[in-house]
Amino acid sequence: MATTKPHSIRPKPISIWRNSGCPRSGSLNDKRVKIKMRYKCAIKEAVLASDLEFNDDLAKYLCKKDFNCFWKAWRKRFCHSNLTPTDCLNTKVGPENVLSEFTSHFKKVSMPNTAGADESYKNKVLHHLLINNESVDCVPFIDVSLILDKVCTLKPRKSGGHDSIQNENIIHARPNLAVHLCLLFNALLQHSFVPDDFRSGIIKPLLKNKHGDHTKVDMYRGITLTPVFSKLFESVLTSLYSSFLYSDHLQFGFKANSGCNDALFRRNVPLHFIRLLFYWFNNMSCSVVWMTLMSDAFCVSSGVRQGAVLSPLLFAVYVDDLIADLYYSSTEAALL
Repeated sequence: MATTKPHSIRPKPISIWRNSGCPRSGSLNDKRVKIKMRYKCAIKEAVLASDLEFNDDLAKYLCKKDFNCFWKAWRKRFCHSNLTPTDCLNTKVGPENVLSEFTSHFKKVSMPNTAGADESYKNKVLHHLLINNESVDCVPFIDVSLILDKVCTLKPRKSGGHDSIQNENIIHARPNLAVHLCLLFNALLQHSFVPDDFRSGIIKPLLKNKHGDHTKVDMYRGITLTPVFSKLFESVLTSLYSSFLYSDHLQFGFKANSGCNDALFRRNVPLHFIRLLFYWFNNMSCSVVWMTLMSDAFCVSSGVRQGAVLSPLLFAVYVDDLIADLYYSSTEAALL
């Protein structure tokens, strides 16, 4: 059903009617009344079309048993409410003090629980790289078709990183951009290097429960926004190295004197990829944004990069053995 869009109704006769002194009778007034009625009908048709589209989407999600999308659409339509950002957090009042509290909280959780753990694992990786330095390493080539395929997987209406570049900027760009990205990504992979912007992110605090206490920092969780080009590069790396990042019983993350870096070396992951990850995860930084304010950057030396494409694969490598041990052991346990 074709629907007349309200903005497609030209207001030129209305302007003529106003310039003529707003007459209440005659041909000009008749045209004004007709246009006003058309505008009201267009509004009603647009609302009806929106409701029909919403109902069709809900029915489609139910038929596909996609309950996540169903409830996401439902909450967006009926449960969304604009909440005023809190001006008080942990008894500190004012946007600047609230930002300071958030920064202190996220800075604390970004540090290792064990003192010196980060430096210890760093030395282990450097030692592994040093003793395997003579190994022949074949770097794969990234072609334009792979980049175009990954561009097609980008989803619109997603928040960008600190550079304000959105997914739409890449999706609707000319194919020439893929050629430049191909040259850039091949150079990064060849030299096991990433730009500093790829190692930085913006943490945005989100309220866990709108009915909870907005003045407590524990009621907030942080989401990290990273640059779009960084995510695109990670998607390319996932296609190239997913065969090495499998999940099975060979897990080293929860064993004594061992970590995820041991698992990567024992899986014969190419050295250039490990060097790339090593450089990427070193000197990572984040800033916290609250309302219109942004904090100074602080170092992130614990955990995987939140919001990154590679993070789920790396985390699966880290915890897979624990799950396998619980699965095959005689101990009764519930995996939640």
